[in-house]
Amino acid sequence: MISIPKKTEKKSKHAASHIHASIKKTSKKDKKIAAAPKKSKDSIVQDQNSDTILDTYDFYSERIPLTVTIIKKHGEFVPTYSLQISAISKTTELILEKVRLELIRRVSLGTEDIGDIKKTDLVEDKFNELIGILIDKYFPDSDYDTVNFLRSYLKINSLGLGNIELLMSDETLEELVINQASEPAWVYHKKYGWLRTNVYLKNEEQTKHYASIIGRKVGRQITVLTPLLDAHLGTGDRVNATLSPVSTNGNTITIRKFSKDPWTITKFIKTKTIAPEAAALIWTAIQYELSALIAGGTASGKTSALNVFANFFPPNQRIISIEDTREIVLPKFLHWVPLNTTLPNAEGKGEINMGDLLVNSLRMRPDRILVGEVRRKRETETLFEAIHTGHSVYATFHANSAKETVERLTNAPLDVPSIMLPAISLVIVQFRNRRTGKRRTFQIAEIMPGGEANVIMQYDIKKDVLVQVSKSKALYDNISLFTGMSDSEISKELEDKVKVLNYLVDKNIADVDGVGRIVAEYYTNKDGLMKYVNGKKDFPLASQLTLEVPKENPSQPTKEVQASASKSDKKEDKKEENKKEDAKKEDKKDSKENKDIKTEIKTISAQTTESPKPEAKNDAHAKSESHEKEKHEKHPEKSHTTPLNKKDTSKEKAKPRFSFPLLHLKK
Repeated sequence: MISIPKKTEKKSKHAASHIHASIKKTSKKDKKIAAAPKKSKDSIVQDQNSDTILDTYDFYSERIPLTVTIIKKHGEFVPTYSLQISAISKTTELILEKVRLELIRRVSLGTEDIGDIKKTDLVEDKFNELIGILIDKYFPDSDYDTVNFLRSYLKINSLGLGNIELLMSDETLEELVINQASEPAWVYHKKYGWLRTNVYLKNEEQTKHYASIIGRKVGRQITVLTPLLDAHLGTGDRVNATLSPVSTNGNTITIRKFSKDPWTITKFIKTKTIAPEAAALIWTAIQYELSALIAGGTASGKTSALNVFANFFPPNQRIISIEDTREIVLPKFLHWVPLNTTLPNAEGKGEINMGDLLVNSLRMRPDRILVGEVRRKRETETLFEAIHTGHSVYATFHANSAKETVERLTNAPLDVPSIMLPAISLVIVQFRNRRTGKRRTFQIAEIMPGGEANVIMQYDIKKDVLVQVSKSKALYDNISLFTGMSDSEISKELEDKVKVLNYLVDKNIADVDGVGRIVAEYYTNKDGLMKYVNGKKDFPLASQLTLEVPKENPSQPTKEVQASASKSDKKEDKKEENKKEDAKKEDKKDSKENKDIKTEIKTISAQTTESPKPEAKNDAHAKSESHEKEKHEKHPEKSHTTPLNKKDTSKEKAKPRFSFPLLHLKK
C-alpha cells in the first residue's frame, strides 16, 4: 500500500479540483481537437519585456488540453513556440511526477521491457491495472473527466514520448526535430516556419530511450552497432534517429508529420500558388492521359502539387502510387492502390526500393502511375518504359526550371536519350521564394519533338502572378491527335474548367473528397454540373444530401407515359376481378361438395346403426375415402384440417402493386 502524508493528500485534493476546473473551463470554449490557429489580431500585443505575441491557439492531445503561444522575444532572432498544459499547475505537476515514479517502480518499466516487443502488452496491462489505484490514492474524489485526463497524462509520460508526443498532436506542425538534449526541440510551423520550443529532454539517454520506443513500434532496434533508424509509424509519420558518435553533438530525432488535411486545388488557388487558367491546362492534359513531371527544389511543394493534380483523375481508372513516405491522399471513391518502399532489416535484407515497386506496378494493370520521386537511372528508365507501353505516369523530380529538368535527364548519371523525352508532355515546376518563403507554380512547359522545353506560362515574382509567355506548340497537337478535338474545342473546354475551378473557390469546396466529387461529376454528368456552376447554386455534396418525398414532382411524366400507366392499371384491375369471380365459383363448388359429403356421412351412420355386414361397411368406407381422395386431387391447396363450412380466402388476396413516389435529392 502507498502511504500519503496529510499535506500531500491536501495538495492532491486541491490539484484535482484545479484540474477539474481547468478542464471544465476548456470544454466551455468548445475547442476542437488540433484546432487550426486563430487569426492574429491586428494590434500587436506586447508585455513588459517588449516580447511580441504573434499568435495563440488551443488544441487537444487525447484528453489533455494544451495552449500554444508563439512569441517573438526581444533580442532573439527566432520566434519561440511555447507549449503549456492548460490544466496543470506547478503543484499538480510535482504530484504527477511522484505518481509516475511510483508507476515505474511498481510496474518495473525498464529499457529492456520497453524495447522487447513480446513484453509490450504485458507492460501496458500492468500499467493500466495499477494506474486506476494510484489515481484514487493520490487524487481522491476526482470526477470522470479528471481521471481520464490523469490517465492520458501518465500514460504519455510513462510509456510514450512525453512532451514530444504532445507536440505531435499539433496539426499546424510539419516537422519536429531534436538536435541534442542540451538545446530545446525545434518545430517547423506551416505559417511561421522554423520555431524554437520550450520543450527540453533531460539528457541524451532520454533521447535514446525515445528512439528505442519508436523502433519498437515498427519492430526495429537502434543501438551502438546500428546507430541509424529510419522508420514509418502507423500514423504515416516518418521518423529518423541517429545516435552518438554518428551525430557528434548528441543523439537526434527527426519526425516528419503526415498531413491529415492535404492540399487541394481549391487551397492552391486561394493561396495564389497557381492560377485557375494554369490549373485548367494541367487538368486537361491529365484528363486525356498525357504524362507529366513535377520538378522543383527542396521544400518547393512538389509532392503537394502531385497530390493536388492527382485529384483530376477520372473515377473509372486504376491508380498506383509509389512513395518512400506516404504523403499522397486521394478521394475515397477512386480506384487507388498505394505502395510504399521498405527498408532493409538489421541483416541488410528485405529492402524494396522504388525501382522494384515501379517494375511491379506495371504488372498490376494500372491506368495511372504516381511516383513519389525519381532519383536513379534505373527508376528513370523504368518510368520512360512505362510511358512508352501506354501508361500515364506522373512523378516528382529535383530541378529548378524546365530547362534544368531537360539537362538533368539527358546527362549523366540518368542519360535519357533526347528522342525519348517527348513521352513527357508537360513539365510543371514548383518554386519556393527564398526571401518570403511563399510557394508558387514557377513554370508550365511542354516538351517539343526535339526534346527541348517550351515554357508556356512563367511566374512573375514582382507581380506575384503566373502569366502566359508563349503559345502551345506541341500540347494542343497531342490533345488533338488523341481526341480529334479542334483548337477552338480545346479552348472552350479550358474555359469550362476555369469556371468549375472558380466555383470550387467561391463555394469553399476545399476537402479532398469534395473536390474529387466535383471532378467526377464533370466527367460523368458535365451538363448537369455546369447548370450548378453557371447558376452559382450550391452543389449537393454527399454530406449535404437529404432524402424527402416531394409534394409535387416538378418533372412529371409525359401524357403518353401516364396513358400507358393507366391502361396497365386497368388491365391489372380486370385480372383481379376475374380472379375474384373464379374464387367465388370455386367456393360454390366446394359448398356443393360439402353437402354431398354430409349426405354420405348420414347414410353411413344409418347403416352402422342397422348393424350392416362387414363387406358393406368396408364398401362404404372405401367409397368415402375415394371421394375424399378425388376432392383433394381437385383442390390440393385445401388442407384436410380446414373446417368444411369455412371459406378459404387465400386466392382473393390481390398481388401487391408497387407505386411508390419518386425520391428526390434536396440540399
